[in-house]
Amino acid sequence: MKHVALILCALAVAATAQAADPARRKPGLWEVQSTTQGTGAPGADSAMPDMKNMSPEQRAMVEKMMKDRGMGPGAKPNSFRYCLSKERAEKDFVPQTDPDTDCTHKMDATSASEAKFSFSCKRKDGSTVQGEGRAYNLTPESYAMDMRMKMQHEGRPMDMQMSQKGKWVGADCQGIKPMGG
Repeated sequence: MKHVALILCALAVAATAQAADPARRKPGLWEVQSTTQGTGAPGADSAMPDMKNMSPEQRAMVEKMMKDRGMGPGAKPNSFRYCLSKERAEKDFVPQTDPDTDCTHKMDATSASEAKFSFSCKRKDGSTVQGEGRAYNLTPESYAMDMRMKMQHEGRPMDMQMSQKGKWVGADCQGIKPMGG
């Protein structure tokens, strides 16, 4: 389930970032409010992994990732923050996934403020994720996104729907490391 949570987080940010390119987002700190609903797996109705069943090492890794993304104590529910570097904001987005994942992505800008996208990924462990969505109200300082995903993990099918609203907080990333690439 840990791999599914990490894949979902990466795909959500990647799909949104890819779709947001027509409006060229401002570099700096971004805050994203996210709601996720789903069926088929324990914890699928939450964007957060179930940490009570994790080893201490796994829990520490997830807590560090959450802290690095502004998701620690005091964060708004169902939200995370990320830092968008100037270099990344200026270039066309190329989705990055982990080396154990093979993905194809497609994005069609329907206007300067809206785009539709789809993706299909398969991990070496056999897990798959397919999805499609729409990003809209794209401006340099905000976006909204709706996405639907179908997954297969450890032989179990899962369906998830995710909605996000992102807003630019400011040029100072407040200690959050810029996203890779």
